[in-house]
Order: sequence, then C-alpha cells, then structure tokens
Amino acid sequence: MFLSSIVLQGQTAKENLRNTFDTYINLTMAQEFDKSFDYIIQDLFEIIPRAQMVALMKQIYNNPKMKIHLENPKILSLGAIEKLKGKWYAILTYSNIMRIKVNPEDTDESAEDKAVRMGLLKVSFNKKFGTKNVKYNEETGFFEINVVKSVCCASEDGKSDWKFLTLDKAQQKLTKSFLPAEIFEKL
Repeated sequence: MFLSSIVLQGQTAKENLRNTFDTYINLTMAQEFDKSFDYIIQDLFEIIPRAQMVALMKQIYNNPKMKIHLENPKILSLGAIEKLKGKWYAILTYSNIMRIKVNPEDTDESAEDKAVRMGLLKVSFNKKFGTKNVKYNEETGFFEINVVKSVCCASEDGKSDWKFLTLDKAQQKLTKSFLPAEIFEKL
C-alpha cells in the first residue's frame, strides 16, 4: 500500500507538471506573454527584468518584417522529479512546429535576390535546428521548422506551482548562474 501511494503521488506530480506546462506553452503560443511569464522560473527576472522580457517578446512577434507562428506542441519526455539544493526539478523535452516568414527589406526584390535571401535563411535555420527539421514552402513563403527543446521544470514542493525555463545552449552561462549544475549534466 505504501509503494502504491508513492507511485500515485509521483504520477499526480508528473500529471500536474504536464498540465501546467500545457497551460504555459499555450499562453506562449497565443502570445499572451504577461500571463505566460507567470510560469517562468522567476530567478531569470532578477537578471533580466520581466517587463523588458515581455517587451522583447512582443517586439519579436509583432515585427512587420517577420511572421512567426508556433503550432502543435507535444511533450516528448519527462524525466524524474528530483530534489536539488532545496527545490524540486525535472527535465521535460517537447517539440513544436515553428513557421517563420521573413519579408524582404526591399519591396522590389528580384527573383535572384529572393533566392539568395531564402538560401541564406535556410542555411542559418539548418545550422540551428538541423537539416532534417527545416522545410521551405515556396507557395506560402514560410519556413516550417520542427523544434525540439529541453526545459528545466522547478517547484518548491515537487507537486505543484511548476515554473519553466528553456535550456538553450546560447543562454547556458546565464542560466548556470541560478540553476543547479546537475540540471546541465542531464542534457
């Protein structure tokens, strides 16, 4: 009975984590950044003010030269929930489709210039996301990118009030300043 209780508690904590992540990612996809940032590990905002992060996200998604749509998020895996340095952590991996369309600087862009621009963008996206994850739709002008990301999940009690932070290699120096080193060993 005791073992069953432990297993049920673990499932409940993981189910709560998954449900909270779904709420967070759906708010992000809906571009409701003020609300979605309630689900970010708050230590980040001691380094970069929350208002500045919200403004940056709004600027990125409202840029008339670029359209970004996030679609179809799926949780691929969820690691064990472990206590590290007084908090509970887990690593979640998810994927989503990111559709990006970059409009030309010059409205009178020639076909040749467009081909060069699209080629450069594709090389850049291939390098960042992997060749097999990037497709270009000539008809719509959108790049369709399959994105896979690892996320650090944190909770004070290991059961509820989960907070998240995407673990991006480019930001590791920043995130290592407030996340336990063991998190990065699991990647």
